[in-house]
This record gives sequence, structure tokens and C-alpha cells, in this order.
Amino acid sequence: MAVAPRNPFLHYVKGQLLRAVTEGPFGLDAAARVARIADAIPEFEIVLAANPNAAGVLSHLAWCKFDTGGGDEVIPLMEKVIRLSPRDPSLYLWQLRLGVVHLYRGRLDEAILWLERARRANPSLPWPHANLAAAYGLKGDADRATAELAEANEAFRRRTDNRWGTIALVRKNAFFDTPALHERFEEFYITGLRKAGLPEE
Repeated sequence: MAVAPRNPFLHYVKGQLLRAVTEGPFGLDAAARVARIADAIPEFEIVLAANPNAAGVLSHLAWCKFDTGGGDEVIPLMEKVIRLSPRDPSLYLWQLRLGVVHLYRGRLDEAILWLERARRANPSLPWPHANLAAAYGLKGDADRATAELAEANEAFRRRTDNRWGTIALVRKNAFFDTPALHERFEEFYITGLRKAGLPEE
């Protein structure tokens, strides 16, 4: 950075590294994770100043804003990302993220729309199923909630991922539970999973 402080690529790398440490096994508590995410935001903004249509970077910026408490402002950013690159290999991830944002805003129909698209695009990924289980649970659609919960459990088993499967594990390991999001995490995600039938312990 000292050699080429205005190089957008270096700012992108720095932003990605800051994001990566929040999702890896580095023992950061929630406050430290959010601080790193907040530090990534200006790095991505520098990249976007050079290329406003960099869809992947815009997606990361939107997600960082969501993790640090952004709500309605995140939705148009994610929608722009999808418009900019509708055939991108990461489209399923962007659809998932948009669905999660809607879920955390209590907009269940919109959440289900985008989460269903993410699930169709990448059916082996567990997170669309998990979030759909919560959304359908909140809507009172027990059959669909139960089916999505079973799909999520199976997808996590296939990945040998033991960080999911009970409410206690979800609370312990969820990346979507930052201080800014905690109340909505409990109100929408945890309550929805509980209604879908995820056991407490």
C-alpha cells in the first residue's frame, strides 16, 4: 500500500483480507469482527470510485454495510449487483444475500423469492435451505419449513460441517449475528428456525 497507495487492486485485496479474518478461525469476538468489516468498507469504496460497475466489489460493500447495521440502503445495492452481472457465477450468492437482507427486515415474501432463486441456482449449498426454513417457519408454512430444514441438515452433513443443527450451535457460529444485527437475528432467523423445528440443543 505504501508503494502504490491509490492502486484499486491493493485496496480490494486489503478489503478482502479484512473480511476473511471475520469468517476464519481467528477467535474474534463479535465486536472485533464488526470492526474489521467496518474497516473493509472504505477499501471497497476506493475500488468502486475507480470502477463503479465492479459487481463483485459492490456485493462485498453491500454485505459489509449489512453486517454493520445497514438495512434499506443495502437492498438497492444488491439489486444493482444482480442487474450488472445477471449471469455471474456468484449470482446464487448475491441472491442469497439479498434474501437474507429481506428476511432480516421481516419482508418474508421478498426473502422467499430471492432465497428460492439462490436454492435453485445452487441446491447443494446449505444456507439458502436454512434461511428458507426460517422464512417458511415465520410464515406458518410448516410443510415447506420442515422440508427446507431437512435439506439444510443434509447439506451441512455432506459438508461435514458440525457448526449447525441446533439453535445453540447456530447462535454460537452464525456469521449473520453481529451486534448491529443481533435483535433481528433472534427475531427472524432464530424464531423462524425454531418454528421450522430446529431443536434447541
